[in-house]
Amino acid sequence: MKIFTLTNKILSFLLIIIFWFILSKIYPPVVVPSVSQVWESIKVILLDTTLLKEILTTIIRLFIGFSFGLVFSIVFSLIITHSKFLGDIFYPIIEFLQVVPPISWLILAILWLGLNGKPAILIVSISIFCIMTISLVNSINNIDKKLLEVADVFHLTKFKKWKYIIVPSLYPAFETALIVCLGTGVKLVVMAEVLTIDSGIGGQITNARINIETEMVIAWSVIIVGIYFILGGIVKCLKKCQWIRRFWYRSLLAKDIMKN
Repeated sequence: MKIFTLTNKILSFLLIIIFWFILSKIYPPVVVPSVSQVWESIKVILLDTTLLKEILTTIIRLFIGFSFGLVFSIVFSLIITHSKFLGDIFYPIIEFLQVVPPISWLILAILWLGLNGKPAILIVSISIFCIMTISLVNSINNIDKKLLEVADVFHLTKFKKWKYIIVPSLYPAFETALIVCLGTGVKLVVMAEVLTIDSGIGGQITNARINIETEMVIAWSVIIVGIYFILGGIVKCLKKCQWIRRFWYRSLLAKDIMKN
């Protein structure tokens, strides 16, 4: 199955290259640059320490915004699910925040924080916060009631229910939401940089647009995709740590129930 999956990915990549090659023969380079031109631009970016620092700047902004959004989403998920009264108050607010377009948040962030890197961090934080909170709250509300009934039979405390039943049950939803948040965060941080500041990947895309360097715009876009796949690969590697699953799903739960 893995071989077929890898083969399909290679075929998809080749189809993109072929389609790109055909378009580059139809349209002038300023519209669709050739594959070789973009490849040379990518090499220029990766061999220039100044441009590598711009990539690092974007990643740092993404990490800060992602961290803020993730921490606050976990805190608010606990608050909302622990108290029905607070849940009825805060959950509609979070749904409202989720519906507001990112460009609206960006304009407000520019007015509040100015033209710097802070608006990029803010809109990433808000988007990650909304996506993750809604996902976690829905997962908590949909936990199998039979598991909680079994916990009551064994007289598990509320803390142990959360640690050994609710938190492990959240893992699949958290994992899925994490991948979605990662893709959303990468796109939003670059978009915000394009519209607010001349540093980071977004700032370099703006400079390429001003200089009508289409090949550089595409090269930076390829690098953005590469960053997403690298970060996604790290997440998938962490996901495959089977000892963590055993720790949560088997050892601790069984051990604690036997103690009770």
